[in-house]
Amino acid sequence: MKFEKDKISRYIVLVPLAGVLITALFLTLAVIFAINNYFQEENKRITQKFMDDLKITTKQRVDIAYNILNNIYHNKMKYCKIHNISKKECDKMVIHEMQQIFDQLKWPYKGYVFVLDFKGNTLYHPNKKLMQINRWNLERNGVKVFQLLVHQAQEHPNGTYVSYKGYNPGGKPTEKVSYVKVFKPYDILIGSGVYLDYLDKRLIKKNKEREKVFQNLLDMIYAVIVIVSGAIVVIVLLISKQVRDMYEKYEKELQEEKEKFKERSIRDPLTGLYNRSYVLNTFNEIASRVKRNGKKAVIAFIDLDQFKEINDSLGHDYGDLLLIKIAQRIKKTVRKSDIVSRFGGDEFVLILDEVEKPENIISLIQRLLNNIKQKVILNDKEVSTTASIGLSVFPDDSEDINKLITYADTAMYEAKKRTGNSFEFYKKEMGEKAKEKLEIKNSLKEAIKKDELVVYFQPQIDKNGDLYGSEALVRWIHPKKGMIPPYKFISVATELGLIDKIDEIVLQKAIWQYKKWEASGYKPGIISCNFTMFDIERGNLIEKIKEIIKEEQFDPEKLIMEITEDNIMKNPDKAIKYVKELADLGIGIAIDDFGTGYSSLAYLNKFPVSELKIDREFIKDLPQNQDNDKIVKTVVNLAKNFNLKTVAEGVETKEQEKYVISLGIDVIQGYVYSPPVNAEEFEEKFLKGN
Repeated sequence: MKFEKDKISRYIVLVPLAGVLITALFLTLAVIFAINNYFQEENKRITQKFMDDLKITTKQRVDIAYNILNNIYHNKMKYCKIHNISKKECDKMVIHEMQQIFDQLKWPYKGYVFVLDFKGNTLYHPNKKLMQINRWNLERNGVKVFQLLVHQAQEHPNGTYVSYKGYNPGGKPTEKVSYVKVFKPYDILIGSGVYLDYLDKRLIKKNKEREKVFQNLLDMIYAVIVIVSGAIVVIVLLISKQVRDMYEKYEKELQEEKEKFKERSIRDPLTGLYNRSYVLNTFNEIASRVKRNGKKAVIAFIDLDQFKEINDSLGHDYGDLLLIKIAQRIKKTVRKSDIVSRFGGDEFVLILDEVEKPENIISLIQRLLNNIKQKVILNDKEVSTTASIGLSVFPDDSEDINKLITYADTAMYEAKKRTGNSFEFYKKEMGEKAKEKLEIKNSLKEAIKKDELVVYFQPQIDKNGDLYGSEALVRWIHPKKGMIPPYKFISVATELGLIDKIDEIVLQKAIWQYKKWEASGYKPGIISCNFTMFDIERGNLIEKIKEIIKEEQFDPEKLIMEITEDNIMKNPDKAIKYVKELADLGIGIAIDDFGTGYSSLAYLNKFPVSELKIDREFIKDLPQNQDNDKIVKTVVNLAKNFNLKTVAEGVETKEQEKYVISLGIDVIQGYVYSPPVNAEEFEEKFLKGN
C-alpha cells in the first residue's frame, strides 16, 4: 500500500469531530499501518540484499580456500615426485599445510571455512575439537546435516548452496546456508556457512528506527488523549505537522535510496564504469543528438590480450585489480562526454560521440592502446597487457546499437589476429566472414552426425624414393557447398569443443582404410594422425585408440600420432605424461610444425619422440633463404643426435626435394608428390604401382 502523505492532515482534522477516542484510534491505525507497511518493504529489500551478500561471501571464502588447497596440492605433488615421497605421505603433507595456512588466514567478512571428507571426518575447522570426531550421523531437526552436505556436493561438484539446521553457539539449532564445492583430487568438500539469525546492521538499524517511530507516535497519541480537552485543535495541528515532517524525512531517505539503487543498476560494481544495459538504453538518445548535429558516433570494442593468462597465473583478485586499473586509464584517456562501459569479463565498450570523421579518433585510439600497455603495479606484482580494439561507425555501418557492437566485436577479432595491441575499423567483408563462421558453427555438429567428414591422405616419401606412409587429413564434403577446407572449420571445431571428436573420426576412418588396404595386399607403410592439447585435456583419446586398435586388430607400431609444438608448450608437463602413455602402447610420436613453438631441449629430451616434422615455413624458400637453411640444418643435426627421423613438410619442387635430401632429411611430404587426395586416388597412385 502506498502511503499518501497529503491525506495525513485531512485525517487528523476530522479527529475532533469524532472525539478524543476516535482520534486516538484512527491516528494509531492509519499512521502505524502505513509506516509499518513502509518498514516491512524496507526490511524485505534489506533482507534480500543480506541474503545476496551472504551467498557472495560464502562463495568467495570457498573459492579462496579451494585455490589455496589447489596450489598446495600441485606444489606438494611436484615436490614429492622430485623427492620420491609416497602418495600417502604426500597427501598428509598437503592436508597438514592446508590446516596451517587456513589457521593463519583472516577470512573475508569475519567468516571461516570447513573441509570434510565424504565419510564425515572434519579435515579442517577453526574449532579443533570438531576435527577429533566423526559427525557423519549428526542430526539437526531430523536431518543428517553432514550427509546432506556431502550428497549435495557430489551432485554439484563445482559448487552449490545448501540450507539446513546448523549448530548455533547459542545452543539452539538455527537455519543456516552453506556454500560447498568438491576438491576432486581428494573427493573432499570445502564449505563455508552463515547463520541466518546474524542480521545485517542496516536491518537492525531500520528495526530500531521503526520501534522509535512507533514509540514516538504512541507517546504523542497518549499525550493527545490526556490534554485534548483544553487544546485539542492545537495538538491536532502539531501532530499533523510532526507526522508530515516525519514522513517527509523517510520519503526523502527512500528517494535517496532509490537514486542510489538507480545509480547501482547502471554501473559495473567492480570498475564503477557504466554497464551493458546503460549503453543499450542510452544509445538512442545519443544517436538522435548526433544525427541532429550532422555528426557521427564511433563504437569502440576493447578486449585485453593477455588477461586470461594474468588471471590464471596470479588469481582472480589480481585480475580484478588489473581491470580496475585499466578502466581508470581508459576513463582518463577519452573525453568526458564519451561513454565508457564494461561489458563483462575483460571487455569494454566506448561510445565516442560528436565525431566529425571516423579517422579523427585514430590518434585517440592509438593513445588509448599506448596507455593500456604501460606496466601496472598490482600490490606486489608488476604486470603488463595490451588490447585489441574494434571500431564501428554510426550511422555508416548501422543505426542499431546491437549490430554496431557486433560489428565492432568482429573488427576487434580482426585486430587480435595481428597479435594484439592494434585496432581495426569494421568492414563489410568482416561481417561476411563472421556470417560464414556462424553458418559453419550451426552446421558442423550436423556434419559430424551425418558423416560428412572424410579422410584424405597425403603421401610421405623417404629419401630413397620409396613410400614411407601417409598423413591422414580431415575434409568436409558439404551437401550444398561442396568441399569446405580445414582452415575454415578446424578453429570453429576447437571453439565448440568438437576437435577431439573430429580427431577421433579421422583416426577411426584412417585405421579402417589402412586395414582395407592391407587386406588387398598393399603395403601402406605408416599412417600419421593428428591430436591436440584439447584431446589431452579431455583425456579420453588413449582409451579410444586402445578400443580402435583392438577392434581393428591394428598394429600400433604402424601408427604415428602428431602434435604441434605450440600445442605441447601450452602445458608441457601434462603433455609429456600423456605422450608417454601413447608411446607405451607402441605408437610413434611426431612433433609437427617443429621450430615454431620455442620448445626447450630439456622438454624435447623428456618426450618419447620418434619424428620431427619441420614446418613448411622453413622449407618453402630453400635453398635461397640462408636463415631457413641454417634452421633446417640445425634441426637435422639435432634429430640425429636424438636418433629421430626428420620429415620435411611443404616440399613443392624437385629442386627443394633434392636439396632437403642433401641436408639429411629422412622423409619428404608435399605437393612435389601430391596434395592430400581421397583413398581411391591414393591407392591408384601410390599403392598399386608400389
